[in-house]
Parts: sequence; C-alpha cells; structure tokens
Amino acid sequence: MLLSLLSLLIASSLFAQAPNKKPERTPEEKAKKQTEWMTKKLQLTEKQVAEVEKINKKFASEADKQRKEQMEKREKQRTQHEAELKKVLTPEQIAKYDEMKKQRDLKQNQRKERMENCRKKCQEEQTQPSN
Repeated sequence: MLLSLLSLLIASSLFAQAPNKKPERTPEEKAKKQTEWMTKKLQLTEKQVAEVEKINKKFASEADKQRKEQMEKREKQRTQHEAELKKVLTPEQIAKYDEMKKQRDLKQNQRKERMENCRKKCQEEQTQPSN
C-alpha cells in the first residue's frame, strides 16, 4: 500500500514545474505564433489571417484557463496526499521520505538540464552550414 502511494506521488510530481523553466508565453503570444505559422504554411489571405488569429486567441485563452485549473487541482491533490501520508508515517520515515523526494527532484532537474543542453546543441548544429 505504501509503495503504491509512493509511486503515485512520484508519478504526480513528474508534472511539477522545474525552477529554471523558461517563462510561459501568454495565450495571445501563442495565438500569434500559431497564426504566423499557419499563414506561412497555408498561404492565408489577409482576411483569413484576421479570422484565424481571432479563433486562435479564443482557443488559446480557453486552453490556458484549463491548464491552470488542472495545475491547481494537481497541487491540491499533492498537498492532500502528503498530509495523509504524514499522519501514518513516523518522524524518521517522514524525514527519509522528504529526502527521497529531494533526490528525485534533483535527478529530474539534472535530466531536464541535459535534455535542454542536447536540444540547444541540436539547434546549433542545424543552424551551422554543412560542409
């Protein structure tokens, strides 16, 4: 039972934001970027651009609202989960559990950092002229 609860906590923490994450774009910025992409790829007319941008803004705002609600819900569940676990665990187990979480978070951040470095390296290689 405890193992399954720990597994749930670990899985749910995968959705936690990294502290060094780049700033999130606003729904308007996302809509503009998507509209620019669609304009380029689909050769939209000026009239279409205006309508597509309006549609993209509407759905980007709705998606952003839903994402925030989901994040709040997950955080509330995480908090409740921790509170219930701490009612059952001994002080020594709580200390060990907290240390396990720190180690997991450290590994996650290291993995994210490696991925970001790899992504940057790939982008640099793509922008360099080939010989």
